[in-house]
Amino acid sequence: MLSGLQHHLLTAQAQAAVDAEQNCAHCGRARARKDTRQIVLRTLFGTLRLDSPRMKTCPCTPSEAATFRPIAAALPERTAPELLLWEAKYAALTSYGTAATLLAEAFPLGRPLHATTIRQQVERTATRLENELGDVRFSFIDTCPRDLETMPRPNLPLVVALDGGHVHSSNQTSRRDGWFEAVTGRSTPPVAARTSATCPATSTPRPSTTSTGFHITMRLTVLRQSTRSLRPPAADVEDYELLCANEPDDKQRAFHTRLAEFRTYIDRNQHEIPNYGERHRNGEAISSATAEATVNHVISRRMVKKQQMRWTPRGAHLLLQIRTRVLNRDLEADFARWYPGSDQALSLAA
Repeated sequence: MLSGLQHHLLTAQAQAAVDAEQNCAHCGRARARKDTRQIVLRTLFGTLRLDSPRMKTCPCTPSEAATFRPIAAALPERTAPELLLWEAKYAALTSYGTAATLLAEAFPLGRPLHATTIRQQVERTATRLENELGDVRFSFIDTCPRDLETMPRPNLPLVVALDGGHVHSSNQTSRRDGWFEAVTGRSTPPVAARTSATCPATSTPRPSTTSTGFHITMRLTVLRQSTRSLRPPAADVEDYELLCANEPDDKQRAFHTRLAEFRTYIDRNQHEIPNYGERHRNGEAISSATAEATVNHVISRRMVKKQQMRWTPRGAHLLLQIRTRVLNRDLEADFARWYPGSDQALSLAA
């Protein structure tokens, strides 16, 4: 029923667009037709083939083109906005192949829908979103640095948790080099953020330390496991490092090497190791659970866990732009902004 109703309405609208251009708007002279072809319009409720006549421009109106197509001008895109929206939403939540299957089962598309088609449409949508961001800027505060201290301090800080997840690479040649990292983050709304007297808005932002903490934990785990293979120290020796320096065996040398490497790592990265006591006293978050959960929710569930697809960095980046917009429930507003007057159609499709 929806497909039949849509065909009736769009055919009548297309004919109205052609009738409006039958005569020149300036002199009233009838326009001559050169030929008629069909254009294909893909929607959620079927594929329409509309007759698109080509008309000659009137001599009274200077124009670079000798002919024009009224329907092609009225339909610059051949895919309906609501179909683009749902292709992006399904692809953000599940694989391209599954998205194609679900869309074909949920809507009377009237044609086969392939995973490649959805991927291409999603990448175009993501590219459009990314182009709106403009060039990368180091700072959005156009103020002389000496004036920063005089700027008013916001009531509440913005807390951002950043972390990275590893994605299967399409250029994989071995298990070791078959991954690349995608970085994601989550910002805490100001109403939920807690103030900190030691972190004014004009100070340097505190870096994310999730990665550093992870590597410290892994090194401590290896050191703890290494101690199990060491022989018990003598009664008068309690320091493993001293024991390693006194007639060490291979296992003791390996432990000593790991211990020295751990100390070097701490020395080189001590500026990134947070003072959790200070943060806790100032009411700041001291857990990395938010960042880790964000990686799992945004990246792992779609690209890593139980997923066999391989990705290029560009393809993964574009899909993650769509996925974050869907998870934040912002994608509908983007389409309503791109296609004014389509709010009702997008709401009906949803």
